[in-house]
Amino acid sequence: WFHGKITREQAERLLYPPETGLFLVRESTNYPGDYTLCVSCDGKVEHYRIIYHDGKLSIDEEEYFENLMQLME
Repeated sequence: WFHGKITREQAERLLYPPETGLFLVRESTNYPGDYTLCVSCDGKVEHYRIIYHDGKLSIDEEEYFENLMQLME
């Protein structure tokens, strides 16, 4: 599920056709050091920034995780 340094367009191609529940994580191209969670939902792919702050990861800046595995669970 981790695909490293790929673009938004490459992620969308990997998740095509968009089947609800499919996902991948990639390195953010716009925010170096952060990641992006790409999720198929309702026929399209949504992209959510995963923020890396003070050694922890968060999507909503309310709940923080030690690593990507914990965040994905």
